[in-house]
Order: sequence, then C-alpha cells, then structure tokens
Amino acid sequence: MSDINDPYQLRPEEVIEPPKTFLDTLKRIGPGMILAASIVGSGELIATTTLGACKFFAGRLSG
Repeated sequence: MSDINDPYQLRPEEVIEPPKTFLDTLKRIGPGMILAASIVGSGELIATTTLGACKFFAGRLSG
C-alpha cells in the first residue's frame, strides 16, 4: 500500500512560505487573475448601465 503515490499527499519539502509583502502577493496572483478581475469589473459596468438605461426608458414610456 505504501508503494502507491498519492497525488493529493502534501509533502513538507513542497510547501511554499506565504508572501510577506503586497508586492510578493501580486507576484503570486499573476497577470491572469488581474486580467480576470478587470474583465468582470468592466462587464458589470456595461451590464448595469445598460439595465439602468432600459429601465429608465421603459418607465418614461409607460408613465
């Protein structure tokens, strides 16, 4: 049973110390996470302004 390598087993020599500074944290996050956050942010901006405009015009036409 001990001959089987468990891919989920955590070995102490593979553990990386957590970042101590903000810059080190940004290095760990990487550009992919920053890009994903910017896309989500801009998508929300487009969706909310479009929804607000539609709601305003629908309210003005019916009232």
